[in-house]
Amino acid sequence: MTPHRHILSLLFIAVFGCSQADVSAPGVAVSSCEPGGAAVIAGLLPGDVILEWRQGSANGDAASPYHLAMVEQELAPHGPVVLTVRRGLERSRISVPVGRWKAELHPASTPGETAVHLRARELAKSGDADGAVELWSGFADTPAIYDETLTAAWIRMQTGVALAHSGRGDDAVAALSEAAALIADPHLVAAYWERAGDALLAAGQRALAADAFESAIAILEDESPSCPALAHALLQLCRTDLRACGDTANRALEIYRMARKRTIETAVARSVNATVAYYRSDLDTAESSYLEALEITHDVAPGSATEVNLIGALGLVARKRGDFDAARSFFLSEKEAAEKLGVDTLEYAFACNYLGLLAKSMGRFREARLHYEQSLESFRAIRPGGVEVAGMLTNLGGLAELQGDLRRARQYLQDALVLRRRLDPESTSVASGLNNLGAICQRQGDLEAARTHLDEAFELKQRLHPESLWIASTLFELGELARVEGAFEDAAEHHRAGLEIRREVTPKHPYVAASLLHLGIAENGRGRPRVAERLWREAVALIEAQRRSLSISEEQRAYFGARYRSCYFHLAGLLIEQGRQVEAWDLLEQARAGALRAAIAYRGSTPVGVPPEMWHAKTRTETRLARIESRIFRMNLARESEQIARFREQAAAVEAEYATILEAIREAAPALADLESIQALSFSELRRALDPGTVVLAYAVGTDETVVLVTGAATDGGPEIQTFKIATEENDLHARVDRFNALLARGRRVTEIEGAVSNQARRLFEHLVAPAWGALEGAERVLIVPDGPLHNLAFAALRLPGDEDRFLGQVKPLFVNPSASLAVELSSVSGGRPADRRTVVAFGDPAYPTVSAVVREHRLDPLPGSRTEIDSIRRIFGHRSEVFFGQSASEAKFKAHAGGAGVLHCAVHTRVDPSEAMDSALFFSQPTRPGDSAEDGILSAWEIVDELELDDAAVVLSSCSSARGLVVPGEGIIGIARAFQIAGARTLVASQWEVPDRSTAVLMNAFYRYLADGWSTAEALQLARRAVAADPDLAHPFHWAAFQVRGDWR
Repeated sequence: MTPHRHILSLLFIAVFGCSQADVSAPGVAVSSCEPGGAAVIAGLLPGDVILEWRQGSANGDAASPYHLAMVEQELAPHGPVVLTVRRGLERSRISVPVGRWKAELHPASTPGETAVHLRARELAKSGDADGAVELWSGFADTPAIYDETLTAAWIRMQTGVALAHSGRGDDAVAALSEAAALIADPHLVAAYWERAGDALLAAGQRALAADAFESAIAILEDESPSCPALAHALLQLCRTDLRACGDTANRALEIYRMARKRTIETAVARSVNATVAYYRSDLDTAESSYLEALEITHDVAPGSATEVNLIGALGLVARKRGDFDAARSFFLSEKEAAEKLGVDTLEYAFACNYLGLLAKSMGRFREARLHYEQSLESFRAIRPGGVEVAGMLTNLGGLAELQGDLRRARQYLQDALVLRRRLDPESTSVASGLNNLGAICQRQGDLEAARTHLDEAFELKQRLHPESLWIASTLFELGELARVEGAFEDAAEHHRAGLEIRREVTPKHPYVAASLLHLGIAENGRGRPRVAERLWREAVALIEAQRRSLSISEEQRAYFGARYRSCYFHLAGLLIEQGRQVEAWDLLEQARAGALRAAIAYRGSTPVGVPPEMWHAKTRTETRLARIESRIFRMNLARESEQIARFREQAAAVEAEYATILEAIREAAPALADLESIQALSFSELRRALDPGTVVLAYAVGTDETVVLVTGAATDGGPEIQTFKIATEENDLHARVDRFNALLARGRRVTEIEGAVSNQARRLFEHLVAPAWGALEGAERVLIVPDGPLHNLAFAALRLPGDEDRFLGQVKPLFVNPSASLAVELSSVSGGRPADRRTVVAFGDPAYPTVSAVVREHRLDPLPGSRTEIDSIRRIFGHRSEVFFGQSASEAKFKAHAGGAGVLHCAVHTRVDPSEAMDSALFFSQPTRPGDSAEDGILSAWEIVDELELDDAAVVLSSCSSARGLVVPGEGIIGIARAFQIAGARTLVASQWEVPDRSTAVLMNAFYRYLADGWSTAEALQLARRAVAADPDLAHPFHWAAFQVRGDWR
């Protein structure tokens, strides 16, 4: 008899060799059915008792959970299995389709015993192993099942899993081994170990699960070396480490090929191979293998959980390639298919998680949080207290930290740590959780808790992976903790130790720059400025090399630059102290608006002229480099130096290949070379390029102080540069600006300028502008380069000293840019000529029908004042204007006409989303019913960047808060206004707060009159401010100071 036939015969014969006619087996009861599994699709319910099974001519009793496990492994992949089921007093037949059953089974028993079992199972999952074991021991004393030996084995298995849930690994192994010893037939023992492995994997015990699967494999290799049951066990083992199971998956696939069966198990084997390729960054192989697996699954098990998972896997491949549109399409399809299985399925939970990861990587944090929360809710319903729940809590904690909500981040991370400790207290995930939690506590100022968590993390990492790159992150946090405590020598010691590890393993990673920065801070605190300068210069050089990487998107560049901006600030502060102001200027300018300047210089994410396969080769090579780096992350520098050296050689070879690919890309698309080589203008270049009469007032806001730098055009004479230090740090400036903005907002209700507003406006002027007023007083115009919270300050509303109400925005033309180099570059686009204002295209007073759900949701009130603006523009510019209002002020018409405008005026409602800046939007005329128009009437910042092509136009956003958005240090404000600049706007006028309809109409009427008379944009806005302030009812700065000019002042 062949081994395969022996397994089938076992399914006909009850234990101890009795034929099915000799006994009347009580059957196997269903404890639970996981949503999305074949059992739920078939209609099985908890409490059902399975009596018999049949597939074609093969049939048998449901003699034990292990016998049914063999049916599922051996027969279910080939076709539906018909089960005879007792539900209450009735019997019925249920056909279970192809696919994993996902049903938990137990020996049939009385209702009371079943209740005890279910209670014990809940206790085990909650970590109360002793309570579960006690209940199961009592359950074993009631021999209602005809085969007490298999019942005892089943109970011992449950006991072992319960012990594993509580982190008692040794006791769990002992109990599981005792259970296996009770079973006589080796094939049933193999089925037992697979069931145990499944349960252990669900409990988050990967190492114990791997041991269980390997036990099953060892038995089947002896008994049935070419049987599909062995292939199934091999695939089960793959689930414990999908990153390093290529050979195991190939063995399984070869067995299925020999069997010449095209089953769902074949698809699973192919998908495992794809996953291995994915982790190796061989994305072409991963994609083709996933597609092959999807084709098989669609044929043999359409709509199954396996098919849903494969759709998501293709989305992960697209995301890794950087093709976010394709990734989003796959993930949405996955979610839609998963919803048909149920929102309480693993498939639905993972789909939500993937959508969250994608949204996070695109900077869309609010969307990411919604997806993460959906995923968490589903995981909690399916596997409460499981490793997946801990993972989602960690994701939410990391997201909250990115958004600056440290309190919520800490709570999420604490909850995740509690679960991870219970699942596996000596795991790498616990060490990482402790490290992350310690860092959050340090940032919150809870130094005692930070010390406790970080010390424990360090000790655990030393036990698990001593002298590894992984431990460098904890050394870094310990160094920061020591620095905050004022122990600079200890801080330097920790940072130096971490730096040595990072330099040895990943010398080009930005983490090295972080270590250099903070070691420099510690050394400067010890009174060693020369050492600090050397460290900081090395950090800046490394960051610049990373920031110029072709693989980083505009949004990623912005956030990346913000993260490491401190490297520039600390070095600049040291240079200023040493009297090296010009060097400091060049350094700070280098750190400003690099992502925005690159995006303006080279628009579009898909390079024209580059073959797709070449671009994909670039992405694959980047991910291969990342993969090599991750493989050496936990290696021991002392014991595994030879292996590290081999990986370093691999990395060098891949980097050489990468350089060749980049060169080919540059040859195909020369514009990309400009993207990499964009540099800030040097100080001397800037002064030569500045327009005569322009004075630059630049700020650098640090954690301890603020630096003011002032310079002007070289032709104007005067000192090259002046620097002033203000003893005001970032948090204090945030508070001052917020307080001033709150006072300004009161102007909506009062007409006179209150004393509090006037006093605060004067104090801010004296604090921020007065030190440089000597250089500004004779200027024709002032270029303001704000930083940090100053991006949200209305400089126009700052009041000059004296008895009269003289405000900066009324006495000087002002224009604002996140970088002086950007202002000069925008000015040089047309060789310094005034902008083309021959054509003015204006949109206003859009139709907001009350029946529209969008109008109701966003409370889009009518804008009759904007009709006044439109009428004024038409009156002033006559035939040179084209105006759209009412239903014609639509998104479609805006997209169609924006490209040909010299001046583009937009007076519609705006939604500003500071947390999801690129989701900020303009609301044009809304369709009465969804589907009435090809456009939805909502123009987001994403759409502006992707779809508009503006020809150096001046864009006037006469809408509320259109200048607001997310302030990114070093980059400025990300939002609607920035999107228009990337789309090609040379000059931009936008508002910093919600201005009343009437005030805006008066200001815009004056602004366009001066513009038509030939004044520059900055001058026209200055004169318009004066005109509005002359009206006693509108004299308050709230009515006229909101609007600012960005880009080119002309």
